[in-house]
Amino acid sequence: MCSTRSKISRSPVLYDPFTGVYEAVLSNGLKLLVLERPDVPAVVSLMGYRVGSIQEVEGETGMAHFLEHLMFKGSRRFPKGYVDMTTARYGGRNNAFTSRDLTAYYFRFPKEHWEKALEIEADRMRFLQFDPREVEAERGVILEEIRMTQDSPLDFLDQQVAASAFLCHPYRHPILGWRSDVENMRIVDLRRFYRRHYHPRNAFMVLVGDLNHVEALRRVRHHFGRFRGRLPSPRRRMTEPPFRGERRVQLESEVELSRIQMFYHSVSRGHPDHHALDLASHVLAAGRSSRLQERLVNKRQLFLEINAFQMPRCEGGVFEVYGQVRPGITEKRAERAIRSELQSLAKTPPSQEELERARRQLLADHLFGQEDILSQAVLVAQEESLVGFRSLGRVREEVRSVTPRDISRVVKTYCLEQGCCVGVLTPRTHSEK
Repeated sequence: MCSTRSKISRSPVLYDPFTGVYEAVLSNGLKLLVLERPDVPAVVSLMGYRVGSIQEVEGETGMAHFLEHLMFKGSRRFPKGYVDMTTARYGGRNNAFTSRDLTAYYFRFPKEHWEKALEIEADRMRFLQFDPREVEAERGVILEEIRMTQDSPLDFLDQQVAASAFLCHPYRHPILGWRSDVENMRIVDLRRFYRRHYHPRNAFMVLVGDLNHVEALRRVRHHFGRFRGRLPSPRRRMTEPPFRGERRVQLESEVELSRIQMFYHSVSRGHPDHHALDLASHVLAAGRSSRLQERLVNKRQLFLEINAFQMPRCEGGVFEVYGQVRPGITEKRAERAIRSELQSLAKTPPSQEELERARRQLLADHLFGQEDILSQAVLVAQEESLVGFRSLGRVREEVRSVTPRDISRVVKTYCLEQGCCVGVLTPRTHSEK
């Protein structure tokens, strides 16, 4: 089925019947995605920028996240404090997040006041202020965030495993940045990063709620149409060398229980194997009847809890298995048990019943099964930043096309035939004096 098309002024509007999303692109390159939800008397406005820690270079890590903080500290029309004050005054909420591939800012307002979000986003897209006092204040806040991450044993383990698993790709850097980079970041560098990435052609807006797409386009064009479009800076694409052998991270900390984290390089969101890996993670660890839960937690009692996931990313994903080891069980025994279950799944495909259960669990999180409009907006934005929002309309069909043999094949390919980075966190031993 083809998308239907209508014409509003200078911007053609495409309707995708599989997702229910209306799409329009302004002449300056800003993309608008609208999902009408007349049953909810509110509107979520999410402004996404196609920039994250993946765009950062050595010595400038943490810049995307730093800039996220500064976007709340004053623009030409709206001084510091205005965003939160206006949000509260009109009964809304706001927040933002930075990931490896996306930076997003969102508002939820009652439907009568949703345009307030457009006013704020338009001004700070092009006229952000870099007050030295605010930059220094936020530097302190971010350094405290970094300290808290380093003081959290689980977060620190995750950070060190990622840094060891990637040799050259920017995915090895923490989203918050390395402490020394944040300490030495200059305003001129932040301003250059802002000008390079914060412009219409590198952005998209997602609107979900009780609004009409025709009026939404008019209002978005009114606020953003005057901005000049320009081509995004060429994106540096790094190719991680093949992962062979094994890398290990061994940490001790003031924890009561050991933790094991097994990290495998997988595939990007657009790769044909993504859904098979996602289903494999559900077969392994989603729900009480999953393999790792039933065998390693309930029967053999090696772990208190265990999880697995396939993390979608723009330039290569991550497949991880991690768990909290039960007291009295050695880390070596627990690690061998995980490897044994992966080998078993690679050798013997899951039953049709296992696969159907995994499918149901995966599809339960799909866009059409979510009632919360903020969750829908975030899902559309994340998919748009990775492979384009239309892929959401193909999820059900693609997930249902995965076979039991596909599950075994991807586990063998990505977990057994390439390297693994193993992170082990153990309680600190205190020698007696």
